[in-house]
Amino acid sequence: MKSLKHIDFYYVDDDLLYLSYFRKTFNFDLPHSLFTFSSGEALINKFSRDISNSNFKIVILDYVLSSVDKKARTGIELLPIIKEIDPETEVIILSEYENMDVKATSSNLHPSTYIRKNDHTFIRLYSAINLIISKYNLKRKKRAGRISIYILLSFVILTLILFVIYWLIN
Repeated sequence: MKSLKHIDFYYVDDDLLYLSYFRKTFNFDLPHSLFTFSSGEALINKFSRDISNSNFKIVILDYVLSSVDKKARTGIELLPIIKEIDPETEVIILSEYENMDVKATSSNLHPSTYIRKNDHTFIRLYSAINLIISKYNLKRKKRAGRISIYILLSFVILTLILFVIYWLIN
């Protein structure tokens, strides 16, 4: 599993004004790096190069990335590519639109959450990120617990086998 000692955030938005605002406003409590991109293609290039590092990754995608380049992929179209590169990466979709079709589409492709861009975006974003990290920590602890149980069971079985061998020899 990925390490939570340092988190890599990737943010993609074709609105350069909002991208700049996001860069200046985003502040998270844990050690992190923030990478911002104005296109999905730039994100994919950087993201695929960063796959070898062991940092936990969270990608924040604007839903509409085609306001400048009409041929650009949307955030939803980037989601399967991101998940193919690193299935453990969590994806958050941001959008200016409150559209139930967008939410339904997003849910089918399994982003962690959908957040509407408004005055409360950062509050909701930090809350969503904290929830993602909590779930990930819980998953890690559950996995560590299972491994501990397997080790304990292996030790007990090995001890019983050695005891039986010792008993048979004497």
